[in-house]
Amino acid sequence: MLPHSGPDSRTFREIIDLGRELKLLAPAAGTTSRAEIAILFDWDGWWGLEETAGLPRQDFSYPDTVMRHYTPLWSQHLPVDVVSSGSSLEGYKVLVVPNAYLIDDEGVRRITEFARDGGTVIMSFFSGVVDDCNRVRPDGYPGAFRQLIGAKIDEYWPARPHEVFSVEFADGRKTTSTWWRDDLHLETGTALATYGDGLLAGRAAVVENRFGAGRVVYFATLLEQAVFDAELVGAVEAAGVRSPFPGVPAHVECAVRGDAEHEYVFLLNHSGEESVSVPFDGEGTDLLTGERVSGSVDLAPLGAAVIQRPRA
Repeated sequence: MLPHSGPDSRTFREIIDLGRELKLLAPAAGTTSRAEIAILFDWDGWWGLEETAGLPRQDFSYPDTVMRHYTPLWSQHLPVDVVSSGSSLEGYKVLVVPNAYLIDDEGVRRITEFARDGGTVIMSFFSGVVDDCNRVRPDGYPGAFRQLIGAKIDEYWPARPHEVFSVEFADGRKTTSTWWRDDLHLETGTALATYGDGLLAGRAAVVENRFGAGRVVYFATLLEQAVFDAELVGAVEAAGVRSPFPGVPAHVECAVRGDAEHEYVFLLNHSGEESVSVPFDGEGTDLLTGERVSGSVDLAPLGAAVIQRPRA
């Protein structure tokens, strides 16, 4: 922690400041955060998607696809827990499943029961294809989730280089997609969006299926990023999950932790150039400065605040 430039360096001065601040944050130690959204990250699924020869595409990046699903939620300051296929899903309203090509029977059971019991599942293409031994599941693609998404997939259609597809939503909005398409045949599901051109024109590109007491949204193609982000966040909000920090810029990280008596609101401005004022509900004390806070919190570039307030 002591760099070659010595104890009078910026790095060492900031380390000393961090140690001082950690002591000031002692009241927040042991508190917990609560998320209503879970995102599936499965190590075996990662291996299956990237190390299996002979897939329709050999350039999948599992970390990239997980981040593609996680980033829009983080940008909207929506708390998210990362779970595995064996994790309990109790207490969550939304489960996000990015490209789960390989998934074990226990994971399939938990996801299916989560939806049947009233949860919202948001799933992307090429999921549920093989079991944990990398064996293709029977009864047509996607073997694990055919009933869940309410559709059968006849074939997987990877895109040619630079190929772009038109997509039209049921409400008239138009966008594009690339990289991948499923040849979907709807069973119990309904199309939220369809392909507008090519051999799959008129086939579903985004599917909604009511399953038990829950809802499933399935993305059968790689939508334009801004549109995908909006659809993902919209599905989350339709499940009754709201950001505790609406309208706060994406470069300000926001998190809430708490115990039986207090909440601790962590605010970090990741911009090195912009100051920002964050609306603050109620009154509290900034543990880093000792100042009272009411109505809003002003953050300098790269500034931070940790506000303690009574639990409502």
